[in-house]
Amino acid sequence: MLDGDKAGKDMEKACEDTALPAFNLSKVDSNFKTIENLFDKDDISKFGLKEKHAGTSSLLKSFEKEDSFSKTTIDNFKKLFDYIDNN
Repeated sequence: MLDGDKAGKDMEKACEDTALPAFNLSKVDSNFKTIENLFDKDDISKFGLKEKHAGTSSLLKSFEKEDSFSKTTIDNFKKLFDYIDNN
């Protein structure tokens, strides 16, 4: 899973002729340029996440089950997982 920026697109191209499966997030949804784009703006604020920040994924690992994400965030991740499951 790669970001939709130039570096991500370059890496996707580099992986085309290899056994390494790689895809650009923008193939899932044109609005997904980075992993942070999967999160609703309210969730970014609610959970103290920072847009385009490398520590976001690490912070998410510390959330408890009672923490709940918005329907938009959940739907975005479902879209991502459906894409992975079908490709």
